[in-house]
Amino acid sequence: MSLPIDPHRHGRPHQGHWGRHRFRRRLFAAIGVSIVLATVVSSASVSLFAGPFSDWKQDAGMVARFGSRVFAERWNPEERSRLARAMSEELRLRVEILDAQGSTLEVVGPACDRRSIEFAVDREGRALGLVRLCAPNFRHGHGFALAAWLGLFVACLWAAAGWITRRHLRPLDALVRVTERLGSGELSARLETVGDDELGLLARSVNDMAARIERQIEEQRSLLAQVSHELRTPLGHLRILTELARVDDPQTRLAALDDIDREILELDELVGELLATSRIEHSAITRRALSTKDVLESALRRVGLPSSLCQVEPGAETVLADPTLLARALANLITNATRHGQGLVTLRSRVEANADGSRWVRLEALDDGPGIPNDELDAIFRPFFRGQGASDEDRRPSLGLGLALVARVAAAHGGKAFAENRAPDKGAIVGFSLRAET
Repeated sequence: MSLPIDPHRHGRPHQGHWGRHRFRRRLFAAIGVSIVLATVVSSASVSLFAGPFSDWKQDAGMVARFGSRVFAERWNPEERSRLARAMSEELRLRVEILDAQGSTLEVVGPACDRRSIEFAVDREGRALGLVRLCAPNFRHGHGFALAAWLGLFVACLWAAAGWITRRHLRPLDALVRVTERLGSGELSARLETVGDDELGLLARSVNDMAARIERQIEEQRSLLAQVSHELRTPLGHLRILTELARVDDPQTRLAALDDIDREILELDELVGELLATSRIEHSAITRRALSTKDVLESALRRVGLPSSLCQVEPGAETVLADPTLLARALANLITNATRHGQGLVTLRSRVEANADGSRWVRLEALDDGPGIPNDELDAIFRPFFRGQGASDEDRRPSLGLGLALVARVAAAHGGKAFAENRAPDKGAIVGFSLRAET
């Protein structure tokens, strides 16, 4: 069942396409502006150090030598004028001819305010005059071509920036879609995990979070359904018992009141187990080093059992655990041994080393009952499970939450619950493991 979420309830107004992609546009704009600035700086540097006339300047000496020789051979007015017009028309130049005293003899071509090439004309050591050549359209054409190439370059880089932005933000788009699906109640939504980079790590973290939330919601729904079912029995009994308590017979009334008291205790036990379960799921676990001997003896004293039933093996003197949850789990172990195992024989702790070198403390309750059927060794830790071999007298007071809570406490501390038989008809060992204090 999907659970729609109103975005206005959470203080964040609904954003359209423009608002949703604001970060992408900022990233794209930042890359684009960087490209433009880099292009402008590069162009300015080229203009500053090379100049638009770099090629013209490199050839200026050759042009001057060639022009001086040609004009010296054709310095008579008619040939000189014809040569000047030919150069102006063919090369699109402004040609200005001056005599040896600097007076202008002839000007051919359009006006030109650009820098020009000047060269002297002499024949056999005698100065004939001076010629100036200027190209009016050279810089304009060169600047337009440069601007066109720069524009094309910027456009290509800008398109590449858009492609890079879309490619790298695609995982974030997927993240947004999945989180929106999760928020709307579709708890099975998951991200595709590709790569080991930061985005891959983020995807795996989101998937793990979604899996935990889905599991917790499913467990809560199952628990709520089972609790609703379990409450019907004691509430039905209470309804009948209250009717019996109204009769005139004193003995019947007293018996009914005693039964009402037992039903209330059963309801109180159910509420206590549910509260402990809720604390595990919704509260932080406060671990600290605890003396195993003190914890076990305290659990025995609370139920009126002698501390002589406590055994602590060397190396298992200290555990890391939440004291409240640990006390609740031990109380449930003792209750289970007393109720279903014909009495507690020993409450002990012993150390166990794993293959990876980690050390764990096993907290175990040994009973003197008939043992547990092999096919129920794992099932007894499920909520509301009741063994098929137990009699109705033994099964009725049990709500089936005690060992389920033990398993939850163990899992919350990184350990696990376990059950095993000691020997045929020699009782069972039920307990859980916690990390040892090093």
